[in-house]
Amino acid sequence: MNMKKACIIAVLCFVSACLITGCTIAQLAFPKGSDKTVFDQYDVKGRRAFAIFSGKYSFGPYTVDWTRGAVLSKPSGHKTMFGDEKSTISTETYTVAVSENGAASWKAECRSEAEFIKETKSSRKVTTTSTVIISNTLTCTMKSADKQTCEFKMKQDTGSMMISGKKTAAITWRNSSFEIQGSRRLEGAAWDVQNDAGYYITEAGKLVAVVDVVNDGKVYIAKELGREKTSLLVMISAALLSYKDIMQ
Repeated sequence: MNMKKACIIAVLCFVSACLITGCTIAQLAFPKGSDKTVFDQYDVKGRRAFAIFSGKYSFGPYTVDWTRGAVLSKPSGHKTMFGDEKSTISTETYTVAVSENGAASWKAECRSEAEFIKETKSSRKVTTTSTVIISNTLTCTMKSADKQTCEFKMKQDTGSMMISGKKTAAITWRNSSFEIQGSRRLEGAAWDVQNDAGYYITEAGKLVAVVDVVNDGKVYIAKELGREKTSLLVMISAALLSYKDIMQ
């Protein structure tokens, strides 16, 4: 590639980014009407450092150690009213261990799984590839240092069988109920981006945590929640920060 072409591509990339985010640093859009001042905000450090199967990053007083297995794929026969279709199931597992000021607090074992149909069609000199998602889930089983357990299963809305379907999960822990909702909206953007920008976590409809997974990432945890509830939300945040969607 010559210098002229390289410059043109660089300019086009910059213009595209500006059209989406208004020439600001890309970050997850905070929910409208929410007050950032009632949250403790942590910048994530080291999350994008090159690593394939293991790594470490931190935010605030929390350190996250993670290990990840390879993506394993196998053919599957998806049953439809027209018969079996050729589909693929891909899975990946990872573990996340969280410590606070050097003391272990929570550990999670997570499994990402997606079943999909990928079709390639050729017409004259044009080749197109389309993907239809049948299911896309993330299941995490979490255990605290004092043996408390909690689990969530996040599912992508595949009603339209499109990659852009939203992800949601429900979590019950003791007497509390939380909900996770994925978002693809960037701050100041006019439309959603292709990949997940982050997640909102609510308790009884009230926002209690925000996990921004753009670039290195940010974590917002509501103040005055109590130590145990905050610790759980930190664990959930770490599981989401470490998640790699197979379909993205």
